[in-house]
Amino acid sequence: MNISIAEKKITLVYKQSRLSYAQAELKNLSNIHGAIIQELTEAHESNLRCIDYIKSVLDSMGKSYDLICRSDISREDLEDKLVISIGGDGTVLETSHYCLDSPILGVNSDPKYSIGALCIAHRDNFRDILEQIYSGFLKPSPIQRLAVRHQKIEKEILALNDVLYCHQNPAAMSRFSLSTNKYHEAYRASGIWVSSAAGSTGGIFSCGSEAYPIEHKGALFRVREPYWSSAQPALLLAGHLDQGEEISIRSNMTDARIYIDGPHIFYDIPLGDSVSIGLADRPLYLFEAHILNTQRKKLILPRLSFRKLLQDGEERA
Repeated sequence: MNISIAEKKITLVYKQSRLSYAQAELKNLSNIHGAIIQELTEAHESNLRCIDYIKSVLDSMGKSYDLICRSDISREDLEDKLVISIGGDGTVLETSHYCLDSPILGVNSDPKYSIGALCIAHRDNFRDILEQIYSGFLKPSPIQRLAVRHQKIEKEILALNDVLYCHQNPAAMSRFSLSTNKYHEAYRASGIWVSSAAGSTGGIFSCGSEAYPIEHKGALFRVREPYWSSAQPALLLAGHLDQGEEISIRSNMTDARIYIDGPHIFYDIPLGDSVSIGLADRPLYLFEAHILNTQRKKLILPRLSFRKLLQDGEERA
């Protein structure tokens, strides 16, 4: 898709810091929790400095913009815009739910405490990144999203990272049946991840899945902490979805829920209802795949080492 960045108006989507939401709790913390207060304060101040700096850069470049908190955005706010997400991965994910064709530049406002796997910019390199975007050197990459369908939800739900099906109570066992074009199996487990390539470095990676390059077009799924008592081998513990393929999850319990890209967007799934998940026709346009892949490799290396330590420990036990 040919996207003319120079002609687009700019919308800045920012997050409220954790400190903003934790004022009541902070009053009850004693001095022994000073490290928590320090972290929250540093992150809050870093976020504010980043927002102010981005505004000053845009002002100096003669660029007009709208500034919207991520909790207040609508699809109309982001239509046909250059969207600059200021926060971390959570802000990019929440913003993505309101973006159809508008490209997103992710800015990590707090690199000390935020992972920022979906953000190529931060305060120190923002001006340079923006100049490269306007010069045409950096272009938005089409990133595959997941399409989630449920019989009682009219609209198609788009997920950039992943979908988690599980019991509403994280300590409870999840019961569900999985179906593909070839197989059907019933499971008891702590849930199931279905992930795009963008989300393959997240929760599903910690469960043992492979991390894909962010521009990979497929999706993957993995049952989380399964309980398998059959003598027959399980066929749908993990797998890959290509274009045109779906996995169907039927709820075999009364308290099922699906979470879309984290904890904030979720839907309750009644007993006997099914959710179908496949590849969306609409990608998200995100700056920029080759930089994001370089960052992702650096992020997963220590986690790969940690995963190997866990596996070695299990073998010795």
